[in-house]
Amino acid sequence: MHQPRLPSGSLRRDVPTTDRPYIEYLMVGSEIRALIGFGGIVIGRRRAAVGDPTKGKGHFFRMWLVSETCLCPSPYPPPIGVLTSGSSKTDMDAEEETGPPIRCVSMRSGRRSATGTGNELVARDNAEEVTVTGGERPKVSGVVTSFNEEHNIADCIESLLWCDEIILVDSFSTDRTPEIAKAYDKVRFFQRTYFGAGAQKNWALQHVRGDWVFLLDADERCTPKLRDEVLQLLLNGTEHTAYTINRDVYFLGKQIRYSGWQRDRVARLFRRGTAYYENRRVHSLLRTSGPAPILRHSLEHHMVDRSFDEYAFRIARYGYWGAAQAWRDGERCSAFQVLARPLWRFFRTYGLQLGFLDGARGLVFCLLQSYGTYMKFAILWGWQVNQERGREPQLPGFDEDESTWEGLDRITGADESGSGQRTAER
Repeated sequence: MHQPRLPSGSLRRDVPTTDRPYIEYLMVGSEIRALIGFGGIVIGRRRAAVGDPTKGKGHFFRMWLVSETCLCPSPYPPPIGVLTSGSSKTDMDAEEETGPPIRCVSMRSGRRSATGTGNELVARDNAEEVTVTGGERPKVSGVVTSFNEEHNIADCIESLLWCDEIILVDSFSTDRTPEIAKAYDKVRFFQRTYFGAGAQKNWALQHVRGDWVFLLDADERCTPKLRDEVLQLLLNGTEHTAYTINRDVYFLGKQIRYSGWQRDRVARLFRRGTAYYENRRVHSLLRTSGPAPILRHSLEHHMVDRSFDEYAFRIARYGYWGAAQAWRDGERCSAFQVLARPLWRFFRTYGLQLGFLDGARGLVFCLLQSYGTYMKFAILWGWQVNQERGREPQLPGFDEDESTWEGLDRITGADESGSGQRTAER
């Protein structure tokens, strides 16, 4: 007799209460868990002060372990043998319904892309074979935006070669990014003036042909495990129109596990026509037409890989764009905020969100985030002062083409029930 198996891609929130062999705990933010950990330090020091140093030793880490395991439900599915809601099929039943396993192939290296249609893909050159179960899956379009990403773009594209096509929108790069991208058979290459990440991606969505869209920035990678999960999810069929994905952030070759990024999630997989970005110059919000549950596996975000100085300039540029967005939205600030906002950002990320546990990288990383906050509010305050002197600020361009935002207007107007979701990009 076959043991029931949890279908790949199923989510913990979809398991009915009656089928759960464990207690579902409430989600508590990383700031609250950090305070619990610091409470452990206080308790430990007080115990040591009264002559019992052995009880105080390691108390912080025990308190932190309890807060992590008990106060934060795992984003992963329940144990094997627990059925998802409405599921009662065994492995044999599933195979009889969907047919034998099919073979999907992805590329690890080389410039030749995977070819094929329907439920069978055949790749050339250096290929890695994976087996997923199901019938014919919907078409998937990968979407990438880029600007001077010659050191990133090849790895990004190769992580998406399992898609049926790749739409790449470039902001007139001056390095070898266009040359590298055009060498891939699956890439449909476009160039367009940059008006913000949201505008670029919405424009790219007008050119996709697939049933589903998988979005990446040039410094991101779709991991093999995430690829397999997405393929299995689409083969099995899904009731949702969008999915959120955890991001593992890398800084100078090492993963940042704390510093405010331990719960970094972005909605990047959705059915065509059901999600669009809002009109913001930076940190654009993706609005979906329905809830976007979280997938099990993560994508990789190589935020700073080679050039540290380039990232520092990028942070300053984001500060300028953030100030422009705030000015456009009618937001103003005081000189006190120029001081307080960066200090609070550093205290929150390095202290409350445990950036110090990331070592030297955590210190530098949190200082950089604080620097970006300082640039935003310092520029905004400077514009206010100059306006009082009769000098208007020079804002960057915004995309005013209505066709870029008509999809957003359509799903915003249709979402009267408030069931949609907005996911911020960082």
